[in-house]
Amino acid sequence: MSKYDKDFVVYNKLVRDKIPDIIEKAGKIPAFKELPPEELGRYLKLKLLEEAGELQGCNNDELCNEIADVLEVLYSIAENQSIDWALVDSTSYADVRENVGHSPGIMDFFVNPLAEQPKEFIKEFNGWLQTKKHMDDLTSYEQGLIDTDGENFLLHLERELHPSKSYKMVVLQSILTESRTKWSIEELATKFRAFYLKNREHMEDYNALWNYARKNDPDQFSTSKVMSHLKTMPLKYLSNSDDKHFVLDAKSGMFYLKDKFVNYWQDDDYRGLVADRTQFALADYFYRKTLKEPASILQV
Repeated sequence: MSKYDKDFVVYNKLVRDKIPDIIEKAGKIPAFKELPPEELGRYLKLKLLEEAGELQGCNNDELCNEIADVLEVLYSIAENQSIDWALVDSTSYADVRENVGHSPGIMDFFVNPLAEQPKEFIKEFNGWLQTKKHMDDLTSYEQGLIDTDGENFLLHLERELHPSKSYKMVVLQSILTESRTKWSIEELATKFRAFYLKNREHMEDYNALWNYARKNDPDQFSTSKVMSHLKTMPLKYLSNSDDKHFVLDAKSGMFYLKDKFVNYWQDDDYRGLVADRTQFALADYFYRKTLKEPASILQV
């Protein structure tokens, strides 16, 4: 930045379209020019360095905004160079596939800090299977799921498991270990409680257990209370509407899969695909939660 007089300042930097209007509304006269494509490309790369520096120095509250700013510049660079962003997606996908040595799942991308986030692919191509179809990388089993109820179930998990609590993912994770398609609510309550007892760094997410554990042995937390919680929260929201895939029969104390998904569920390969999506949703939830607040670990 340099000054030619006390009122005129030269910034020599890119600004967003509305910045000159904002300056004018402040009673000042902006001096700017629209750059030709070649010159714009050079300044966009400088702008990327500027935004990356702001991202590096920001706090967690500002993180999402700063990431969005970096992405905006990256998209602009691609547009300036006439690069279809789908080509960037394809390159990112190919890199991860080469690293893992097989057709990748969602978690293969999530655990790779240099890879594009799976949600971007899911949004761009309308699901993970459609992403892999676009990349010509479907396994023979996945190919057979295209345009079936099985794909719709997986797509529902990819789109809808974006909760404010971990409960639905924990329930799903607890029923994936075997091919059964009916479970008692008492059984699910035992498994649900066991998850938070085993993963005590996440216990705070289950408020009732966390508050009980402050003064009591959490292993003694009532199963009946967990059952009541499941019936009014995760099991309720996983079931009993046309767009859901499970049925909750509170009177009989049972939770079960709708008939049209039973054959899929009983296949180990299919449950592996469900597990990949459930593990991703759970890991992504707790990762985002740690960005917002410091972790609390109860010592008992």
